[in-house]
Amino acid sequence: MRSLTPLLLLMLLLPAGCFLGPSVEEFVVLGTRGIESIDPHHVRSPEEKRIVHALFEGLVNADPRTGAAVPGLAENWTVSDDGITYSFTLRKTVWSDGIRINAQTVADSWLRGMDPKTASPFSWYPGMFIRGAREYLSGASGPELVGIRAIDDYLLQVELIRPMPHFIQALVHPAFLLVPMHRVDKFGSSWTEPGNFAGNGAFLPLEKGENGGISLVRNKQYRETGKTVLKRLVYRVVPEADIAVSIYKEGKADWVWDLPEEFPPELYGNAAFHMAPALENYYLLVNNERKPFDDPRVRRALSLGFNRRELCDSLGGGRHIAAFSIVPPNLPGYPGDPFFEDDAAKARALLAEAGFPEGKGFPSFSILYNRSDFNRKVIRFISASWRENLNLRCEPVNEEWGSYLITRRLHDFSLARAGWKGDFPDPLAFLSPFISIHENNDGLYRNLAFDEAVLNAENLSYGKERFEQLYRAESILVGEDMGAIPVLFRTSANLIDTEKWDGWYPNSMDLHPFSAIRPR
Repeated sequence: MRSLTPLLLLMLLLPAGCFLGPSVEEFVVLGTRGIESIDPHHVRSPEEKRIVHALFEGLVNADPRTGAAVPGLAENWTVSDDGITYSFTLRKTVWSDGIRINAQTVADSWLRGMDPKTASPFSWYPGMFIRGAREYLSGASGPELVGIRAIDDYLLQVELIRPMPHFIQALVHPAFLLVPMHRVDKFGSSWTEPGNFAGNGAFLPLEKGENGGISLVRNKQYRETGKTVLKRLVYRVVPEADIAVSIYKEGKADWVWDLPEEFPPELYGNAAFHMAPALENYYLLVNNERKPFDDPRVRRALSLGFNRRELCDSLGGGRHIAAFSIVPPNLPGYPGDPFFEDDAAKARALLAEAGFPEGKGFPSFSILYNRSDFNRKVIRFISASWRENLNLRCEPVNEEWGSYLITRRLHDFSLARAGWKGDFPDPLAFLSPFISIHENNDGLYRNLAFDEAVLNAENLSYGKERFEQLYRAESILVGEDMGAIPVLFRTSANLIDTEKWDGWYPNSMDLHPFSAIRPR
């Protein structure tokens, strides 16, 4: 009888799911913005979202090929015949400190994110789906009426407002990640410090880096740690695209995250350069309560007063699509028609109608934007167009990301650059931020007819009637009020050698789990 080789014997003795490939001592990622928080209920930027997904696991994970939701902490789930009640069967797992995770852990984590005291920027998000969540957030009811129940240790039941086929995909959002409540209760706001931290994802925080960088190490308590080959993950902040590309070419980085639009043109044709359509818009917030921008004729004049197609051509690279709506045009089932066209002559007529013929008497104003070469080019193009076409004086003002966010939240601006990346492929993801009471309604847009149309759509099942309500809402926001000014739609761009690294694939959600990346 043939004897077992040592390697085969080792394979038989290893636990199921254990990976035998080579470990990677260090994997370096470059991005443009620093990490301000690793608390899932306080993240804002795409960079922070990617980091917290490395540190925490929710009921579902993102498939590395498609970005679609796949089982994570939840082993499986069932849906009631009416499409309202979801029952999740959980895996038996622990936090990195060995404390057991159960269904009550999930319920308590989600409720913390909805609690007004937490002041999460995405506290509204579960309210789009879960019965009673919106009422809890507003203070109209308590947590006991929120539709989340731990039936037993490993069975979680969630009741929705109505049938929502996209609910499972929505669970990828950080608002639905878990947090270690035993650590939160013990350490308060400092629970995310490395010595106080506990996570259930593939990695743990090791140390903070310069300018908001961070280093992570593999979590040996993670349920699939044997499949995670990256031992140390280093995120470095490099705002300048050309410098980031140079560092990559020198072999000192493995992945340049979502390259800014001003990336070096020589990247075209490079096999490591990956572009994909993204569910992401770029627009100008208008302070709807500051004169003279409280006049919809003024807002419409500004919107019609620059040429978006010329702007996109000037940016080069074919990475941008001129936007004449807030909702991206590639969502299945949604009309996606343009609400206006650029028209400088009509813009001048609107300004005159509002009391500013040939721009006379219009006060000088500024556009706020977060600092980047791309934003500078866009904002300068728009401000120069307004000067030439409308005789308006507009000063671009840039701030670092953190300061920019504070200024926006305080509504201390006339116009400000903004953008929104959809967390699921649905118009609601792009329209909800303009609801009057929305946490991210920094432009203070308020129209009860818009709110009503969005809320009516939220109470409808998927189908033609729901899309008609959402399209009605967008026609009010953009077609009638121009409550925000659409500029362009974006694509994602990443620099990573997929001949060297397996487990990384371009996808429209731009989701790429670190735990899936491994050498070829």
